[in-house]
Amino acid sequence: MNTVSEILGQRIRFYRKQKKISQEKLSEMSDLHPTYIGQIERGEKNPSIESIYKISQALKIPLAVMLEKIDEYDIPSDDYSLYYKQESNDNIPLKIYELISLEPQKNQEYLYNILIYALKLKNNR
Repeated sequence: MNTVSEILGQRIRFYRKQKKISQEKLSEMSDLHPTYIGQIERGEKNPSIESIYKISQALKIPLAVMLEKIDEYDIPSDDYSLYYKQESNDNIPLKIYELISLEPQKNQEYLYNILIYALKLKNNR
């Protein structure tokens, strides 16, 4: 089982890679040491809320998004596969929310329209 620090580190790495930012660049943007960024991403350090805030600001990710539902799932560092705890495997709205929230705004709108269209098709059967 992953610790909160490991989950948060995976999440930070995911968002950083999604934005194609190196650890060094993130360290400059957040005014934190590059070694510390690496330790956070590997779950070796338990960052302060101040450090998490600096990282979230640098990544342009709201702090609430960085921390939301951190006890229910984690985001892998390299892809969109979501690993949920066993008891939350049936939480489809959470899975959909997380998948869509990782996308850029334009893609979110596109996915939303697809969902609306699919629901209209289902209701017209």
